[in-house]
Amino acid sequence: MSLRFEDQLEADIEDMLESYLKFNRSKNVFSFVRTPATMLTLMISMHIASGFLSLLGLGFLTFILSFANGICSLTLITWCYVKYTGQSPLLGEIIDAISDSILSGVTSLIVSRYLNPEQVTMVAGLAHASRRN
Repeated sequence: MSLRFEDQLEADIEDMLESYLKFNRSKNVFSFVRTPATMLTLMISMHIASGFLSLLGLGFLTFILSFANGICSLTLITWCYVKYTGQSPLLGEIIDAISDSILSGVTSLIVSRYLNPEQVTMVAGLAHASRRN
């Protein structure tokens, strides 16, 4: 009787811990907003660049940027669907990884351009530590 109760108690504690960890991860707003913010920023910048190139008469480059803008739109819609329904979490993780690599690439270019090497090292360490959490 005591062993059965202990096994049931351990299973309940593990389930509660798993649900607590899931809930705690979902509260991290920045990690949830990172992908849509990156995709929307890409879409807006490509739309502005496309309009500027259209004014210059470079129609082929405008078409390429508009096509990439459409791909970003479809990616954002797919990500929203995956996060809302919970289906195909692997696809959501792939989209998050792509978004994170784009965001880290752009920020590293900006940081390395405007900060000295000691500050770059400090920012890189902080970014690495924030990704682990």
